Amino acid sequence: KDVFLLKSILDTISISKTKFPFHLFQNSQLGDIENSFATFQKEFLANELNNKLKPYQIESNAQRLEFNHLKERLSLLESQKNITESELEIQKSDLERYEKLYKKDIIAAQELEKHRLQYLQAEKGFKALLSTISQLKSSLNELKRNSQSTQINEEKDFINLDRSLTQVFFALKKSLSDWELSYVLKSSISGKVSYLQLWSENQPVNTGDVVFSVIPSLKSSYIAKAKAPAANAGKLAAKQLVNIRLLNYPDREFGVINGFVQNIAATPDKDGNLLIDITLPQGLKTSYEKDIAFQQEMSGTGDIITKDLRLLERFLYQFRDMVRR
Repeated sequence: KDVFLLKSILDTISISKTKFPFHLFQNSQLGDIENSFATFQKEFLANELNNKLKPYQIESNAQRLEFNHLKERLSLLESQKNITESELEIQKSDLERYEKLYKKDIIAAQELEKHRLQYLQAEKGFKALLSTISQLKSSLNELKRNSQSTQINEEKDFINLDRSLTQVFFALKKSLSDWELSYVLKSSISGKVSYLQLWSENQPVNTGDVVFSVIPSLKSSYIAKAKAPAANAGKLAAKQLVNIRLLNYPDREFGVINGFVQNIAATPDKDGNLLIDITLPQGLKTSYEKDIAFQQEMSGTGDIITKDLRLLERFLYQFRDMVRR
């Protein structure tokens, strides 16, 4: 029951655009599929958590704020640099005037040294400002690289998570298919199950055992399989009329079933017979307007009306492969 519920969900969801109802499988018993399902659940929740929390988005936002802050600081320091540079030029001119006055013995050496020290201190501050600006520019470049790395890592993680989820999703579907092949008796058509022998619960089934047949519930066209001697191959052709007489349904009472040759095998089988496909446009309705109930393993004989109407080729055939299309 749990396995079929899981299969019905997997057959209808898109892993990239939907949530998965894991709550339905909290106490499930999935047998051989348990490990595949646990791996799928782990990857699905990891992908969902990544999409919800967006960890790289938080880091990117922090880097963007830091980048804007550093740009503002750099702009202020650039303005301060222009002012400090102008002040330094003024102090330099002032020092040059004091040097001229000192050479003329107008001021003392002590006064000149005082102004020279002021200029050196201003120059030192200016160079420190230039160093700070250079460091800020380096920080901005580093932040740009980090931001690009964050973006690349985000994309890589997204791709890896998505790829892993896709892989485990299809691995789970394969596990389901393997489970079906091992434990499920499945028919390609809908209909009524007809058991060929008595079966008890938990009775083992071996490879090759015929457990049941399925009688189709919907009316559709039939195909009859027939065999004819290869020696008559030259007289057979597609669309030739075939009159079929079923065993257990005497033609005097029930009439015959009309069909037409559809396909003729190109080579005979090991017994020297050609396999012929015969379509039954009227289904199992006979020439006496009687409906024959479909059964597996229906067999009988038939006449192919060849081009030469004087010649009737009679052959035995089995409806072993008589199926609805």
